[in-house]
Amino acid sequence: MNTQLNYFHRCPEIRRDFRRGVSLHSHTLHSREGVGLLAKAVRTFPGLGAVLHRQHRKLGGTDFEKDVSKFWWTSPLSAGQALGLERSQIEEKLSLQALVSISDHDNIEAPSQLQFLECNDAVPVSVEWTVPFGHSYFHVGVHNFPPRDAQATMARLREATSTRQPEMVSALLHELAARPGTLLVFNHPLWDLPCIGQEEHNRLLLAFLRQYRHCVHALEINGLRDRGENRGVVRLAREIGMPIISGGDRHGREPNATLNLTNAGTFAEFAGEVRSGASYVLVMPQYLEPLRLRIIQTIWEIVRDDQEHSLGWTRWQDRVFMDCTDGEARSLTELLQGQEAPLLLRQFVRAVRLLASPHLRPALHFAMAEGPELTI
Repeated sequence: MNTQLNYFHRCPEIRRDFRRGVSLHSHTLHSREGVGLLAKAVRTFPGLGAVLHRQHRKLGGTDFEKDVSKFWWTSPLSAGQALGLERSQIEEKLSLQALVSISDHDNIEAPSQLQFLECNDAVPVSVEWTVPFGHSYFHVGVHNFPPRDAQATMARLREATSTRQPEMVSALLHELAARPGTLLVFNHPLWDLPCIGQEEHNRLLLAFLRQYRHCVHALEINGLRDRGENRGVVRLAREIGMPIISGGDRHGREPNATLNLTNAGTFAEFAGEVRSGASYVLVMPQYLEPLRLRIIQTIWEIVRDDQEHSLGWTRWQDRVFMDCTDGEARSLTELLQGQEAPLLLRQFVRAVRLLASPHLRPALHFAMAEGPELTI
């Protein structure tokens, strides 16, 4: 096992020992995103949460979480924009060649589009697969499955997610792990994403690893999770003898805050390197910024107007959708039919705009500073 965790601010010359930088786990407008960021904002800023809950009650609502859960949103960047953003960080800041693996939620449209424009070795077909397990689920990054049967494989992954059949999940994990050039990464393993309670989540996590340890090749150090959680991932990886690997989990316009370094010539070679136990993680400077401030900025990038949106969804209402009773998903713009957005949502957007203001940022940076401990 040869896993290293490096920090760009401490040792920028480390990049000179490698040929390529690898960006793993980032999202595009093809990802259907739940309300996790909104929920996190409400938990992070109790004052904002109190305002939203109070306004929701005034409007006649009784269950804030249930009502909000009907909505979902998409990340602002197209496949090409996401690829360009991740490449530019690696090529301009690190002066390395770039390998970029985009992995949207249960969707391979972005990498499939890029396959027509780019060298297959530079842009693998990848996905963040929602893997059901017991009464919960985990996210596994499946990187670089063969393009020729990518759509058929993705259909089977979606079926396994929706039907929750353990036999199908097991068969797919074993099948994917048996492909030498494919890399399976356990994304943000300690995050209780289903909100079942941290103790229960950890119990199921260990049960999953006992059953599928030989199918999963690395545990992710996530660029949008806090340092304490990532330190826990490092400890877990050491305890069970697994490599750690980077994963930025970018949803906005900030490039991935964690990367990998490699001398591999192709993504398949990089996958083989990690599968053998070798992984060289590089933590970028943006990871050291206060996480709450970075989350605010990401939310603002999602809800602000965007005149350059590749699909013409220039207003935030165009990029927020609701699952309707007829089974169709409609944008808030379509639902409003020319009327103003509900006051609750408008207040939320105004609050985020204020918090993301450049004039307020220095004060928030000072207030949200996370102490002298900068390392994972």
